Amino acid sequence: MNKPVSSSQQDVILAILRGELRLDDAAGRLGITRRALSNLKRRYLKSKLPVLSGEIQAPLDAPAKVMRDRWGVVHIAANAVADCYTALGYAMAQDRLWHLDFQRRQAHGRLSEILGPGHLKADRLHRTVGLTKAAESTRLSDEATVVLNAMSDGINAWMETDHPRPVEFDLLEYEPEPWSPIDSIAVWKWRWWMLTGRLDNIAISEVARRHLPPDLFEIFMSIEAGEETIVPARREAEVGGFDSVEGSNNWVVGAGRSSSGKPILASDPHNPVWHPSQWYQAQLTAPGMDVIGAIFTGTPGVYIGHTRQTAWGVTNHTASMRDLYTEAVTQDNPEVYWESGDWQPFEVESEEIKVRGQDSYLLTICKTVRGPIVNEFVSQVDETPNPPLSLKWVGSEPFSGFESMLSLHRSKSVSDVLVALEQWPCPALNMVFADSSGRIGYHAVGHIPRRPVTWHGFRPADDPSHVWEGYYSFAEQPEWVDPDADWLATANNPPWGGRGPYMSLGNWSDGFRYRRIRERITSQETLTPEDVGQIQGDIYHARAIELAPVVGEMAKKERNKRLREIGDLLLEWDGAYAIVLVAPSVFTAFWEHWLRRVASERFSEGVVSLASDRAGGVARRLL
Repeated sequence: MNKPVSSSQQDVILAILRGELRLDDAAGRLGITRRALSNLKRRYLKSKLPVLSGEIQAPLDAPAKVMRDRWGVVHIAANAVADCYTALGYAMAQDRLWHLDFQRRQAHGRLSEILGPGHLKADRLHRTVGLTKAAESTRLSDEATVVLNAMSDGINAWMETDHPRPVEFDLLEYEPEPWSPIDSIAVWKWRWWMLTGRLDNIAISEVARRHLPPDLFEIFMSIEAGEETIVPARREAEVGGFDSVEGSNNWVVGAGRSSSGKPILASDPHNPVWHPSQWYQAQLTAPGMDVIGAIFTGTPGVYIGHTRQTAWGVTNHTASMRDLYTEAVTQDNPEVYWESGDWQPFEVESEEIKVRGQDSYLLTICKTVRGPIVNEFVSQVDETPNPPLSLKWVGSEPFSGFESMLSLHRSKSVSDVLVALEQWPCPALNMVFADSSGRIGYHAVGHIPRRPVTWHGFRPADDPSHVWEGYYSFAEQPEWVDPDADWLATANNPPWGGRGPYMSLGNWSDGFRYRRIRERITSQETLTPEDVGQIQGDIYHARAIELAPVVGEMAKKERNKRLREIGDLLLEWDGAYAIVLVAPSVFTAFWEHWLRRVASERFSEGVVSLASDRAGGVARRLL
């Protein structure tokens, strides 16, 4: 039996992992060979793995069972919902304790405390936005309170065991604090902010509004492939263009198109490869609930998943849930702003941010009645600095949305799903769903503010016509249930056609990804689960299929031999982004350069990078 790793040996191993010691130097310091050192390091790391079998004492009212399948996915069975979530918290802490701590530090603006000044700007942002205060003010239903308390009990029960902490705590030399329901809410609100904040999207619109005449502004704000709408429309979508090939996709085929006679649903959020993953997969079984799917780590709800009778998937529905307002101030007194016909003092808060390896940072947050001043986090849109910009964001409201997720966990039909989704506050999402009876549907969800004035860019704070007037009702939002075509899909693309007030709120993606999904689904009368799954691996880019021949013909007319060869390359290409092909790199390089070239015709060098991201509609028209 191997001896435990001594404290001096552990210090050397940690120095290796931190990059402070070379292997030869470390082996020499311990007086052992490199092979022995490798074995020693393996023993130390193995000692950090949790024990995943046997019986343990936990704060439960009755026994619960936690099983892991061959993929490591947790399956929990309990006789009460609270016990089920205690077990979930315990298992999540076993598998992801440091990840949990990272998630909550990120939300609370405390990463610099353990990771140093490189995370200070992110900490300032999340504190300025006020994720912690929003979490502390959140009102929960009785059921959500029970669930969050139970999950916190489970996480803390694992932390109270004498099992060694994950290696990250040793590397960073600190101990985790007890978990609380506020942590889960803050982590969830960080997810909201990640999907709905994106302040530079507003800055891009402001750049265009300032620098372009009205006719060019309308073209600039147009969208590529606007005919590809989620709900069929007589007119193509005319606003909201923003190129986001990395966005998310989901789709569902109904019983009539399925080889099994049951709907088949797929959902791909297209998140970056993070280690560990932001998702924690689990099955939760308790009286009235049997659900499995992807949970955002640190929270209790299955975000993408299914019960025995229903399934759901999501993409980002990019209707704006925030606004930036230009505040009127005076040089004579920078501590006041103009509000309701008088000068009002900014509300000022100070927060200390601890920073590893250096002195603490004192953050000063100035607030108006709309929200905090966020200039530090918004790109400059002109040669002169931006005016004071205040942020109003739906996520600051005192709700969590966990009630909606818990209702989804109990759903047995499309009707149940719709009832659950009506409670969903944030983020704004495109939900597709299905049930075992064969019904399918789509509904946009989230509290989308109703603005009396359609506007792009920074809104004037002193104009009452820009004050929010409640939210669009659930019935007013885009939806399509039981379509005759027997399939549905979304890809961050426009939900409707035209240019109405709701559509003008969106930063919709181009329709190219949706087009490929539509083409794949409608190319077959009947699809198997394998057929539906293979769409996730589709490597054809609809923009390239459409435009590469155009660019190729242009290149063929050039005098330069190399350009003519590139023209042949693009004309022979079918639009597949296969790793062995050169054409995808050529076309991508051309498109990125072309966007900048188009933007630079009308925008100054300082804002070209901002403007080029949204120039796809114009760039496509010119070609």
